[in-house]
Amino acid sequence: MAFDIPCPRRSLIALIPTVLLILMAHPAAAHSPFKVLLDSLDARIALAEAMEAEGKRQADERIAELRQWIGWWTSVQELAKSKQADLEKNIAERRKNAGLMLGLLRKLISDPKASRNLPGFGWQTIETATALSGSLALEARKLGEAVSAGKDTWHIVVLGWITGGAIQGQIDELEKQITQIQAGVKSGKFTFHGAFGWQTIEASRNEAQAARDELARVRDQISRGDYPLEIPGIGRITRNQLEAKMAELDKTIADLKETAGKGEMTIHRPAVGWVTRNKLQAMIDEGETAYKAMDAAIGQGLFTVHIAGAGGGWWSREKLQAQIAALDKQVADITAAIRAGDYKAQVLGGWASLNELKKYIEDREKRLADPNLAQLQRNQLAEQIEAAHKAITEWRDITAFDLAMKGFEKSRYLGFVASIAKLAKPEYEHRKLKRAEQVYHLSSFEGELALKLKPLESQRAAYQEALSWFGAP
Repeated sequence: MAFDIPCPRRSLIALIPTVLLILMAHPAAAHSPFKVLLDSLDARIALAEAMEAEGKRQADERIAELRQWIGWWTSVQELAKSKQADLEKNIAERRKNAGLMLGLLRKLISDPKASRNLPGFGWQTIETATALSGSLALEARKLGEAVSAGKDTWHIVVLGWITGGAIQGQIDELEKQITQIQAGVKSGKFTFHGAFGWQTIEASRNEAQAARDELARVRDQISRGDYPLEIPGIGRITRNQLEAKMAELDKTIADLKETAGKGEMTIHRPAVGWVTRNKLQAMIDEGETAYKAMDAAIGQGLFTVHIAGAGGGWWSREKLQAQIAALDKQVADITAAIRAGDYKAQVLGGWASLNELKKYIEDREKRLADPNLAQLQRNQLAEQIEAAHKAITEWRDITAFDLAMKGFEKSRYLGFVASIAKLAKPEYEHRKLKRAEQVYHLSSFEGELALKLKPLESQRAAYQEALSWFGAP
């Protein structure tokens, strides 16, 4: 993935022709004893201007990187809002189910203190069912208050637990850094690490102006003819001393190129810190391996995320599918029991199946057929039969409610399976963004090497020119 930073990246190598043009345009004679000094001042000006341009380029580069992170934090903020909406929906559904339960309970009993055992809710009275509805309403209100105060807390992969206010704080801090960098560029106080360590744009600007002032002074002295007869920029020196300096400089340049060629030259960028090319490539390879491992875990259903509203909190797709399979088995077992008439519900003051209720009615109808029964007994049997028929109606209501609750539970977990990819997205994006930054900065080593070589090669050119004073080619 290419690291798309929308700022022009001027190659540092491209500055070399500019320096050469400045040197070629200088009015000094080809073998003037002052040419070396004048050329060194021009190179000093060109280098200071190049460092000022490098400072502005690094500022634009860092701003672009910060904007990428603002985008990432904004996506995290959207995910938190999505989790909030999911939790609000979960609470609303639980409140709805509690209301259904309360409605059924009122249908089954009239005494507020009497209790019934309902699927999914256990033993409940009208009072406890009403209290449950109230507690769910309070939970919804507290969630709304936490969101309004920025204290709503969510678990985000990579970040862990974090509040909505903290996410916004991260975005605000990044925006603040961009504003500070822009102000620093404008004032010249922006500090960056270039080929020669930490410096400011203002320092490079002042260095260029100081070199221009010195160049003007030297030219003035040359024009008056009062400058000492020595090699400008080098001083009094012998050919052997000059050749020794040149050999030492050639070794320094060769060592620097060899270090860079082996991938062992160190640079600094805010996104990757202090790195060599080899270290940066190793970071990229390590990140790619970790990315593939995560992708494999997701594909195998083993990647674990925190799901708001799901029992237990931490879930993988494999675990969710096992839960769904368990619910399917429960539904199948309950359905089979209902069809066989063996499902037991809490009716007639105890637990009874449909078959037991029918047998209960059949036994009493047989006894009622006895012509020798007293009227009181007949009345008692008739009341028992009527109560049993009512219990059958209750039994059908309870079985339907049990299946409905199991269906609702299954639909919830099916929804959770679909949300795994959404909840894993922040880690995906985080890894992609880090890799993109690292890949992008592989190209920084060439420019950094060019800047390091720039003064060395300028010095070598000066030495080569000075050698001509001694009759060297």
